[in-house]
Amino acid sequence: MSSWEEKGTRRVWWGCGIALLLCTLGLAALSHHFDYGSDMRSRPILPFVGLLMGAALVYFVGVYMALQTAPTQRLAFGIFAVGALMRLILATSQPVLEDDYYRYLWDGAVTAHGENPYGVIPLDVQERDEDITDTLLALGDEAGMVLERVNHPQLGTVYPPVAQAAFALAHAVSPWKLSGLRLLYYALDCAVFALLVALLRQLGRSPLLTVIYWWNPLAAKEIYNSVHMDLLLVPLLLGAVLLALRGRIIWSMLPLALAVATKLWPVLLLLPLLATARHTPRKAGIALIVFLLGSGLLLSPILTITALKDESGFVAYGSRWEMNDALFMVFPWIAEGVAHLFQMDLSHGTAHRAGKALVALLTLGVVAWVTRTAYRSHGAVGHHAAHSLCGGLLAIVGALFLLSPTQFPWYFLWLLPLLSLYPNRGLMLLTLVLPLYYLRFYFEARGAVEFFHYRIVWFEYLPVWSMLLFDAYQKKSRMGRATNVLC
Repeated sequence: MSSWEEKGTRRVWWGCGIALLLCTLGLAALSHHFDYGSDMRSRPILPFVGLLMGAALVYFVGVYMALQTAPTQRLAFGIFAVGALMRLILATSQPVLEDDYYRYLWDGAVTAHGENPYGVIPLDVQERDEDITDTLLALGDEAGMVLERVNHPQLGTVYPPVAQAAFALAHAVSPWKLSGLRLLYYALDCAVFALLVALLRQLGRSPLLTVIYWWNPLAAKEIYNSVHMDLLLVPLLLGAVLLALRGRIIWSMLPLALAVATKLWPVLLLLPLLATARHTPRKAGIALIVFLLGSGLLLSPILTITALKDESGFVAYGSRWEMNDALFMVFPWIAEGVAHLFQMDLSHGTAHRAGKALVALLTLGVVAWVTRTAYRSHGAVGHHAAHSLCGGLLAIVGALFLLSPTQFPWYFLWLLPLLSLYPNRGLMLLTLVLPLYYLRFYFEARGAVEFFHYRIVWFEYLPVWSMLLFDAYQKKSRMGRATNVLC
């Protein structure tokens, strides 16, 4: 590369970094117009969404540069510095259109004071039910507006034990304040960056690909502005993958069990990771036992929810939640159509459950395919096999997200670290389109929320599915041409 080209490359990198920081400053400034309880129609929702989507376009330029530029230590440090500054800026912002963190603050206080969060209904504490302990009543008085603003207070918590431990730690650092959570997230995020660097080395790929995660504006917004807890499982998942790729399958089961006890769904990655030990069945068997014992022990406190029945957050989320989905809406229609062919009538609830069952079968089918591919790989886990495994894990998590009845922007955090290891244009496009989710509040405030549910969601996901299908077609065409050449 000539000196002129090097200067041009540096200018583009500098321009991307500065533009992302300016967008982040703009988001932080706009956030202070989103006071809790203020009139939704007066909030600058459209400018906020537009700026977040604009930041995504700048981010894509950075991703392109990472794929084209030879890595240097100075450039890697610059990537880290810009991402770290983005996080610090948003850590000073006011949460925008989200309030899940009030539940985190309340659960953390309950757990930190030795109470069982799975046996506590916030509404019962608010109403000072006679069965509530003195400790919880005192906590309710101390919590003030935190308890008053817990969403769905009639339901128990939906967050597994490892998440509860993290909330309790944040409460110990800074009671009833977001600063404790944000400080914990920052430490975990730096661990994620280090793990990505290690994994990229393991795969023989450029460390500059960390930019896919570290510069992502939607991720920074969801973690440090909205303070969503999904980051908690990311270092655990990456740790499990790194250990498995290094042949330490038994040790990899420990972070995987912790991840399952943080969000439950990582259990889907168990079989593909065990398949990396296909040549050592004894080690795979021991690893499975370690996972079952570890996850069973960690998840045992959830058993107390059986007494809550319909008040369980787990039951309510699993049976009734549906939001920001597009493709999932098709599955209940399919169930109703099949029932109609057999002259049967399905209620809306039954069709919804049938749709979920179909999604579960499709997702398990992807898990089976990825596991079979990993198991049939020949030889030790080299760069090609390791890269293939990361692509398989991404396929599982991508299917889980895109087929789910709940596709919140913060769930994108499940995919994003794997995209650094196995870039995929269709899934990265979610960075640009998922901010449209926040238009739900704009239309809801104007009495037109149905327009969002049945129109806007298709603008979110049709570009993603189109890109995925186009890339799949191109890949198939390339394979076909290669086969013809060999013949």
